[in-house]
Amino acid sequence: MARSDKATKQDVALLYAPTEDGKGARVIRARDGTLETGEVRPVQDGQPLNQGQLVRLSPRPGAPCVCDVDVVYQAGADERPADPPSSEASRGRPAQVANDDYRASWDRIFGAGARRSKRGDPTLN
Repeated sequence: MARSDKATKQDVALLYAPTEDGKGARVIRARDGTLETGEVRPVQDGQPLNQGQLVRLSPRPGAPCVCDVDVVYQAGADERPADPPSSEASRGRPAQVANDDYRASWDRIFGAGARRSKRGDPTLN
């Protein structure tokens, strides 16, 4: 019997324990030559997928904990949330808006000494 040059891709999940809240199951998934761990939960209307996949599990005959996985929906790269903000952006300060043009205009309007003096110009108000 001749063997096909193209290997058949298998996607199999082993259900091994319930989740802490008891609403889902922990799984070990074998696909594309790698092992992954994760959780599966029932789909609920209006709930996000949280960057995951929507899959259909089909238990194998004689081994109900081993399931064939059929991916129904795969979240695309454009649907995933943006990367978390960088450490500079998460410091809780406003953005730096003073640039060289801003400073030159400030000096032209208020004078170069206005930034340096702590009290300001005594002739103003």
